[in-house]
Formats: sequence, C-alpha cells, structure tokens
Amino acid sequence: MKIQLEKRRDLNRGRIEQFLFLVLSIAIVVSLPTWLSPNPFVIKQFGINDVTQLLSLLLLISLLLERSLEVFITTWRGSTVKELDVKVLKNKLKISEIKNVIEKQPQTEVSSETVRESTVNTDEVSGKSATVIKESSKFEPELINQLNVEIDDLRANELVRANYRSDTRKIALRSSFILGIIISAIGIRALETFINVKGLPSHQILVFRWLDVFLTGGLIAGGSEGIHKITQVFMEFFEATTEQIKDKSS
Repeated sequence: MKIQLEKRRDLNRGRIEQFLFLVLSIAIVVSLPTWLSPNPFVIKQFGINDVTQLLSLLLLISLLLERSLEVFITTWRGSTVKELDVKVLKNKLKISEIKNVIEKQPQTEVSSETVRESTVNTDEVSGKSATVIKESSKFEPELINQLNVEIDDLRANELVRANYRSDTRKIALRSSFILGIIISAIGIRALETFINVKGLPSHQILVFRWLDVFLTGGLIAGGSEGIHKITQVFMEFFEATTEQIKDKSS
C-alpha cells in the first residue's frame, strides 16, 4: 500500500513538473518574439497568381521528394518487409491446415470406436483397436499444441512486421523533414514571399527566417496531399470572395 502511494506521489509530482515546464515554455515563446521583434512586418501586395505559383512550386518539390524517398527506402528496407510478409503468410497457411485436420478429427475417433466394438471379443484385433484409439486420442492434443505454437509465431511475426513498418515510416518522415528544411534554407520559403523584411533589425530577420525555414520545411515534409488541400481551400476562398464582391458591386 505504501509503495502504491509513493508511486502515485511521484506520478503527480512528475505531472506538476511537466505542467510548470509547459507554462514556462509558453511564456518564453510568447515574450521572446515580442522583445526581439519590436517592428511589425510589412505585407507585400500579392494576388492569386503569386499564391498559386508558390503552392505549385512547393507541390512539385514535395512530389519529387516523396518519389525519391520512396525509391531509396524501398531499396533499403523493402526486402525485409517482403520476408516478414512471407513468414506471416506461411503461419496463416499452416494454421489453416491444422484447423482443417482438427475439424476432421471427430470422424477418426468415431471410426476407431466402431473398430473397437466390432473386435471386442478378439485379443489381437482388440489390441489393434486399442492402439488406434490411443493414437487418435493423442493426435488432437498434439495438433492443438501445434496450432497454439503457430498462432504465437503468427502474432510475433505480425508484431515484428508492424514495428518494422512503423520504423520505416519514422525514417521516411524524419528524412523528408530534414531535406525539407535544407531545401527551405537554400532559399525556397513560403512566408518571405509575402512579407517585406527590408528595414527590419538583423536579429528580427534572423528569427523570422528561422521560423520560415521550419514551417516551409514542415510543409514540404507533410507531403503533396497536404499542399493540394491547402491549394483547394485557398481557391475556394478566393472564388467565394470574388463572388461576394461581384454581388455587392451589382
């Protein structure tokens, strides 16, 4: 009982420390940009062509990055996935075979009982029938044991395969994020396209570009599907705004 109370106290203490750390981090994140960035940003004049051009460029880069990483990761880790798939398939086939044999097992027991009844008064034949019954009584438990072993192997192989695929997805996501940040650091940035940073303090420009690189890299790493959704949302918003303006003018 005392051990459980101590564990609960340690758990609550850890939660309080995490909460205080979160509050302190939020305070730093909120106050630091305000202190470092006294001057507001000046937004450039842009139209739908500028936005579609930027999103099309990011979409193209994301598509190229996805395909190149797919080829690299498939070449690197694809063979192991296929081997695990084969092991899982073998386990399933073996389980199916054992189940089919077990389902037919009662027929074998009935035939052995028939043999015993027909030869109960003969020593030699009754000895044979007893042997048949003994073997059949042991046959089913052995199959059940084999079935349990195969089921355990199947679960283990499926777990290994799932963990391996999870690790592969993590590698792909981290690689795409790192490459996205590198591409953004070279000069392909989303926010700087629409914001004028001339005349701002150097430290403010540094922080802004660092955040721009981080956000643009994450956008590229998120994949072409996410960028495509952003493009659709923007186009729908632009079309709705244009229709509202036309209705008001008419």
